[in-house]
Amino acid sequence: MKIRKLEKSYQGAEIDGEFVLIHAETGQFFALKDTGLDIWQRLDDEADIDAVCRNLADEYDADESEIRPSVEAFVTRLVELGLARYC
Repeated sequence: MKIRKLEKSYQGAEIDGEFVLIHAETGQFFALKDTGLDIWQRLDDEADIDAVCRNLADEYDADESEIRPSVEAFVTRLVELGLARYC
């Protein structure tokens, strides 16, 4: 499964170790940190959710099957909020 950030749908900036997103249409803001920020940053380089899961599993020395549900839930939420889309 592949995903793309919708660059035109938000403005973002890093502030004190968090990445703050402001949705362009709704004005809602979101603060990403820790694993959420790690996933978000990986979407810059990798549109493939399988690759994101593999790389996170390697980095955190964890089982990919444990990581996948959280990554998929996070990505699904990004899509629901209009910040990304499946492709």
